Amino acid sequence: MKSIVSTLCRQVSSLEQKNVGLERELASVSAAQASSAASVASKGRRGVAGKASDNQSTSLPSAADSPSTDFADGMSADLSTKVSENSSKIRKNAGALIKHTSDIQSAQSSIESNSRSIGVQDVQLSDLSLRLDIVDVKTTNGVLVWKIGDISRRRREAISGKTPSLYSAPFYTSPCGYKMCARVYLDGDGMGKGGCISVFFVIMRGEYDALLLWPFQLRVTMMLIDQSDSVVKRNITEVFKPDGRSASFKRPKNEMNTGSGCPMFASVNVLDSPTYVKDDIIFIKVIADKASTHFVPPDHDRQ
Repeated sequence: MKSIVSTLCRQVSSLEQKNVGLERELASVSAAQASSAASVASKGRRGVAGKASDNQSTSLPSAADSPSTDFADGMSADLSTKVSENSSKIRKNAGALIKHTSDIQSAQSSIESNSRSIGVQDVQLSDLSLRLDIVDVKTTNGVLVWKIGDISRRRREAISGKTPSLYSAPFYTSPCGYKMCARVYLDGDGMGKGGCISVFFVIMRGEYDALLLWPFQLRVTMMLIDQSDSVVKRNITEVFKPDGRSASFKRPKNEMNTGSGCPMFASVNVLDSPTYVKDDIIFIKVIADKASTHFVPPDHDRQ
């Protein structure tokens, strides 16, 4: 469509240039016609003077009877016709140009609308894919093993802002216990933005909250699992016991509380390491238990 508009623009420009040339030619012919008429009039005056001196009868030619004047009139009429025809073509092409411009604008609007729709669908498919990845690891023993596949693409989407964070599937401390999930930012959040992986622990509203003790007080362990063949594993681990004064660990009033955890959990460089990424997959493990009273305060509450 753009090529059509470009062609029409060139045609309109060409016709306008031709019109300018024809108008100049018409002006030149008109000047020549005027000059010819003046010449004929001059000859007529000389003829009158001869008659007075020679006393002979002479018929004076008029400007209208001059052959050059007839030729000029014909050329002028032809040029006027061409100018009129070109003007008509210009108007026609200009109308077509306006129509095609309107069509282009309409098509661009449609493309933008479709792009937004595709973007939303991509996010939905990404979330669905993630849910399918982890649906088989939902547990009721306070332990989540979160398999995140296609990590390269998900990392790019985090950097671009398309999908800044990912949520795990819910897991429970017991069949009738606390409902929880994990949240990860593959390009970081807060203090870790752009340089770290951020991992947060999130309390969700559960079916049995009325029977549970609040605030939530179990120790939380979060780790990025070493997938290498090394006997000695170098899991990246953070441990904390919740602060009961924080709204993050009180009984949820909404679908989920504000997450709490570590915005600087690990450097993003670990996502380039075969120690933690294998077959484009990482594993994040989260444990909620009361095995120890020792704790490290969380670095940050997710805002």
